[in-house]
Amino acid sequence: MIDKRDDVGELMARLARQKEQEHAMAEVLPVRFERNMQAFREMIPEIFHFYKDYKPNKKIEFFCTDNGIPNIRVGEARNPFYGEDPYQECAAQVEALLHKDNVRELLFHHTWDPIKHIHVECMNSLHMLYENMKAHSQEDTGEIKKIPLSIMLGVGLGYQIGYMYERATIKNLIIVEPDLDVFYASLYCFDWFALLDYLSRESLNINILLGSDQHTLIEDVLLHLTRKGAYLLSNRIIFKHYQSPAIQEIEKAIVEKEHVLYNGWGFFDDNLYAVGHGLQHIKKKTKFLKSQTSPLLKAYLEHIPVFVIGNGPSLDDCIDKVKQLRDRVIIIACGTAISALHRAGIKPDIFVAVERMKIVFDFLKLIDDKNYFDDVLCMSVDVIHPDCHQFFKNVILGFKANEPLYTLIEHQKDLAGRFARLDFVNPMVGNAGLCMAIAAGFKNIYLLGVDCGSRASDHHHSKLSAYYNDDGSSMPAVQWMDGVFNKRVPANFGGVACSSVDLLCSAKALEGLLKLHPEVRCNNVSDGVLIEGAQPYPVDILTAPMQHLDRAEIQRMISEQAEVLPLSHEDVIVILDKDVFVEVVDNMLEGWRSVEVDRDAIEKLMALQFEYIFSIFYTNKSHIYDFLNGSLNYMFSLISLMIYNPVDDEVFSTSMKSAISEIIAFFDKAKERYLKVETFVDDYNTGIESYLRASE
Repeated sequence: MIDKRDDVGELMARLARQKEQEHAMAEVLPVRFERNMQAFREMIPEIFHFYKDYKPNKKIEFFCTDNGIPNIRVGEARNPFYGEDPYQECAAQVEALLHKDNVRELLFHHTWDPIKHIHVECMNSLHMLYENMKAHSQEDTGEIKKIPLSIMLGVGLGYQIGYMYERATIKNLIIVEPDLDVFYASLYCFDWFALLDYLSRESLNINILLGSDQHTLIEDVLLHLTRKGAYLLSNRIIFKHYQSPAIQEIEKAIVEKEHVLYNGWGFFDDNLYAVGHGLQHIKKKTKFLKSQTSPLLKAYLEHIPVFVIGNGPSLDDCIDKVKQLRDRVIIIACGTAISALHRAGIKPDIFVAVERMKIVFDFLKLIDDKNYFDDVLCMSVDVIHPDCHQFFKNVILGFKANEPLYTLIEHQKDLAGRFARLDFVNPMVGNAGLCMAIAAGFKNIYLLGVDCGSRASDHHHSKLSAYYNDDGSSMPAVQWMDGVFNKRVPANFGGVACSSVDLLCSAKALEGLLKLHPEVRCNNVSDGVLIEGAQPYPVDILTAPMQHLDRAEIQRMISEQAEVLPLSHEDVIVILDKDVFVEVVDNMLEGWRSVEVDRDAIEKLMALQFEYIFSIFYTNKSHIYDFLNGSLNYMFSLISLMIYNPVDDEVFSTSMKSAISEIIAFFDKAKERYLKVETFVDDYNTGIESYLRASE
């Protein structure tokens, strides 16, 4: 027979213990809060200042069960944040998390390189060493003991953080907590003081992003990686600590936009040609867009409809409408779209290109019509191949943001702020087309054939363009493009469009540019990927006002908004700071020549070298950072993958010695090439005429 008095007695005793625990908790939590705030004031003062007078937006109820572990209820929810034992719950989560199956790695491959870039040569060698090392990987338990980067979505009360550092070394931890009240509660419950002290002693990095949502997360993480090195993405764990609508939106944004974090790093040789080409334009006295547009031009161009035409598949559905409205609009042809327009008998008013290599020049030669480019204004970027000039009577360039030449110009006292900075001009020529339209002063813009993908996965460009035969089939050399659209995303007119990583980056850049210019009215006629900020606009309702456009006058007015840079050849040699570049590279070479062939030593060297070049970022020599940053990220990514590969010490030592030799060789060649940077002009013959269709 069960004695109910025993049950009652046990319950009373348990309630008494819980009351004692909550009484003790009520005394401890304020003390812990003050101690934590002191730690944040010293180490992360932004958080201290934000929370020193903070008033929660929601009610927070602190409580504990008889185990004495603080727990909370937030807002109107009566369910506790954690279950019966918060410590055990967090420990179990960490145990499941720290397994190699949860690690995401960057993937690299061998690159064909007929131009002989020293960056590609080094990367191919490092990739081969890494693949050989992987073939000797040892079997292990799969438990992670060390990781370069972890991104934690939601901090909760923070208990899991302690368990993570008990079991593994996390070189860089990024915490994203969208709920400001929850982080406030963690200041009472978790020992941030001890954690921050430990991180400081062990030289480990933490970045806490509070209130971040899906719209700002990628930018916040990019900022952190700019400072510490994007190569940290080579080995990373991303995990969700708790469920909430905001956390789920952030997780979704990461899945959709993660490629943004490791795309577009650039590399050394790319920058060599960019600056070499730009210096040739300056030598030829080519005009560059000024930063200030005349109010008269703005007022004149504001309402003129502009068709920014890309070479996407849906251009074929728009071409008849373009012919119909041709005399009532300004047409901007983006890159290879000019071949489709030429075949359709349409001459654009403006041609835009963005590629720095000679392939643009070779492509334009496919249009065997010597009068076609008459009266076409070429508006391009400073990196464009200088031979493209010969096709056009009038050329205007703009400086690409985040390129070494723009940085160089901006650091000259008499030139700073004088010339336009073109943001969001990459990664595709459609981005450059929209950017140039806005930079010229147009505000009534229509996107046609700027698909950023396709409705059909095997239809990659306009079938009027040089990529297709007369029968509508892909030219043999580009048939590989038929399978590149492996992403499914929302389409402009509803339903689903097919796209690729690069084209989705292009779509996001278009969105970023439109967000930067809310005064622009942009209508998207393209039947491709949905672009936020561009109004879907079906081609069958597309029209334009009856008007006579003086195209020559419009081109003349745009040309007046540009001027020649007042720099001599001697001026250019001085501002390149060749001696400083050699000094910086020599300092980095010294580190690689003397480093111990040890995992920790090499990892520390990479972190120090990235800190070193980032310190240059804030000086008037920041073009040197621009030159080296991309290649360092790529090379260090592969070195990091080698460091974290489970091989025995002998295999690691042999492979890493070879890898270090490759990096030293790269730096030696980089010095040689930079000393001749003004002579670098791409002269590789692409042979494009043999695999794309000419237009007559």
